[in-house]
Amino acid sequence: MKTNLSHAAVGLALLSTATFSANAADLKWNGYLDLVYTLHDSTDESYGATGDESQTQSKFSSMGELDINADLGNKVGARLDLDYIGSGSNGAGAGTAVEQVFLQWNTPQQLIVKGGVFNNPLGWEAEDAPDKYHVTSGLLYNIWDANTSLYGNNVAGALLSGSVGQVTLTGALLNDLGNVNEKNSFMGVVNFAPGQGVDIEAGFVTQDAQFETIVDVNATWTQGIYVIGGEVMLPSEIVDMALAATGVIKLNDQLSGALRFENVSYDLPGVGDTRSITFGMSYMIEKNLFANAEIRMIDDEDETVDGDIISLELIATF
Repeated sequence: MKTNLSHAAVGLALLSTATFSANAADLKWNGYLDLVYTLHDSTDESYGATGDESQTQSKFSSMGELDINADLGNKVGARLDLDYIGSGSNGAGAGTAVEQVFLQWNTPQQLIVKGGVFNNPLGWEAEDAPDKYHVTSGLLYNIWDANTSLYGNNVAGALLSGSVGQVTLTGALLNDLGNVNEKNSFMGVVNFAPGQGVDIEAGFVTQDAQFETIVDVNATWTQGIYVIGGEVMLPSEIVDMALAATGVIKLNDQLSGALRFENVSYDLPGVGDTRSITFGMSYMIEKNLFANAEIRMIDDEDETVDGDIISLELIATF
């Protein structure tokens, strides 16, 4: 807790120093509040297996985020994302953490140079609640999150990105994803937009241990009221293949529905596949207030985390 708080204070101090020393006139902020109520959860391993009561069922969890952007001039910007993590359904205490803190330079040659701590460029699912289509994070996102030692699905290092026509190329030199001493991770990403409403991403990232090299391919198709997304993850170790598909339909200006299917096949002796089907509905109460409901069914061949989760959520953006 003290470490997270000190990181937040240091990050805010660095951003404030950079902002005022450069006499930046443009300082903007935005954020969101996220409140989740887990109505039912039969996937908790302690529930039924040992006779204990579920640690997550009938529990509230809360989170808030404040994003600060500073224009330092000459196409250089700074960003700091501060997260408040409330007392969650697992009984963990409240705290503060830095999600992102980085400098970004948009060069005259139309290149982007970024350095610091930032969201993992690889993968399909977004990190922040307002950008997600479901209340809970998917199996593939959880693999990414578990694979990166920083808070959230974030990486630390330097990134260079540039576009040629419809193709964007990104390369990054990072701290090892698992924070192995004296090791680095190398990342390469290609983003391709072959037509209107179609986005394709393919890339890889290395690391010294855990999943070692991960190859990831994902795509999004957006057409009118429909959004279809898919992702395939191919790690060198632990997981043989993980895949996910998500379909979203906007029923009207306020109501939308989303369906997600996932399957993870492990490369470990005696460990079977894990599957998840998630159905969610989202309703816009006001322009910046959303209510979400979700039913998630998880099937594990080892029968260790089988069960259903029913979640209710309120998201307020500002």
